[in-house]
Amino acid sequence: MTKKTHKAKHGHISNEAVMASPKTVSEARDSVNAALAAGKQKTAVEIAKEFHASIGSEESRALLLDAYFARVSGMYAKNMPDEARGLMDVVLDKFPEARPRFEALLRKSAAGSSSLEALLAPLLNPALSDAERAAIESLLRNETTNLAAVADCKALPESHPLRMQARQLHRALETVCTREVQEDELALDLVSRRSPLAPWKMLIQALAAFYRFDDEACLRFANAIAEGSAPARLVPMLRALVGKGEIDALPPAQRDLVNAVVTRPNKLAGALAKVDACLQDRQSHPEAAIDGIVSVIYALDSASSDLRNELLFRVEALFVALMAPSKILRAACPKPARKDARFWQFAATVAGTNDPLFEAILWNEFRLHAIHEGRIRAGGYEEALLLQKMAHGLEDCGAGLSGFDAGQMSDTLRDAEEMLSYLHNNTYKGQPAGIQAVVSERERERILAWLDDPDELYRRAAECAADPEFYEEWYELRCDKKATGQQLEEPL
Repeated sequence: MTKKTHKAKHGHISNEAVMASPKTVSEARDSVNAALAAGKQKTAVEIAKEFHASIGSEESRALLLDAYFARVSGMYAKNMPDEARGLMDVVLDKFPEARPRFEALLRKSAAGSSSLEALLAPLLNPALSDAERAAIESLLRNETTNLAAVADCKALPESHPLRMQARQLHRALETVCTREVQEDELALDLVSRRSPLAPWKMLIQALAAFYRFDDEACLRFANAIAEGSAPARLVPMLRALVGKGEIDALPPAQRDLVNAVVTRPNKLAGALAKVDACLQDRQSHPEAAIDGIVSVIYALDSASSDLRNELLFRVEALFVALMAPSKILRAACPKPARKDARFWQFAATVAGTNDPLFEAILWNEFRLHAIHEGRIRAGGYEEALLLQKMAHGLEDCGAGLSGFDAGQMSDTLRDAEEMLSYLHNNTYKGQPAGIQAVVSERERERILAWLDDPDELYRRAAECAADPEFYEEWYELRCDKKATGQQLEEPL
């Protein structure tokens, strides 16, 4: 069976049938209508052009204009606005008297262009009828996709409500696409429900909700977008983004966007969730936590470059906080992160209270680098707070307090020396000289001395900040030591 026969059998019209030269207006109209019914607007125009060239009557001209009108409308339906406007210009240049017939399409063309003067200028005409105003607003609501073009439309004064609304909406749209925005930040008070731009208000609220992971609000705002409006074309995509719509049913461009935003990072999201679960129990099962972090490494191919770099930074800090074996650390992070104050702050935060001794050591690394980078002032209040935090951690692990015999204290110091060696061997090698110089051998000896007796930390904290709180804690610690017969340092 040939292709043409196959099509004819299923109700399709063959090229021979639609191109058969008609002899009368009635035959020509039948051929044009048959072509249009088969979705062949271009063929319909060719039939009508050939017939009008041979007959040249008013009826043949009307038939040709009907075919052109159908062809232009079909181009708009296929989202080909530039081609539609080009063809319409050609038709009206040849048949200027047909302008009234194409008026609705001309306004549609104006609404979709980057210059809206022709569409919006009539709104200033006091004689404009309610029906004409409603038609313009309908086109603005349903066809305009460029808020900046409305905001910059010179046909309207700067203070015109539509330009003011468009400016507010355009700024809000740029904002929600660059950072997380709370609902109360998007009042958009200039845009009323009756405004032809009101659907944009709902779209912006939906996007803001999506980016702050409020899927319920995103869906609520998406469902409130007026049907038939330009923003309504994105509603199926928004539903798919929150898992309430079919991705495969979307147009190709929207489908690709949803896949890029949601589908590919699903693997990464699952890996991160696994890490979170492992970290909750990292003290009992550190190997599981490390395996979980490794799974994130393998999932990073689905992340954008900026996200990938940030996650690799955090992954390495997690490995350090878990004291992962150097072999795993080097394999997972072949390009080590810069070991600046931000790195140590994140590592110390992640370490938490599962290992107060190591946490105190990590906070000391942060202290040294933060002072070096000028983030905190040496001998200032911020350093006093860090020293106090370190002292609390050391007290939690019993370092230097009564109740620890010499053997236990020796074990604590040995653990601390191993931790410091781990950091020196696995984090500072290959770092810039300026970063390596921050942690000198003298600083290593100082932290070991502090581990031996938190009293030294309180002494330093009290020197940094003239705050009664630090003196009170230091005094309480000295009283505890006195009660247990420990040797006291001379007071300040």
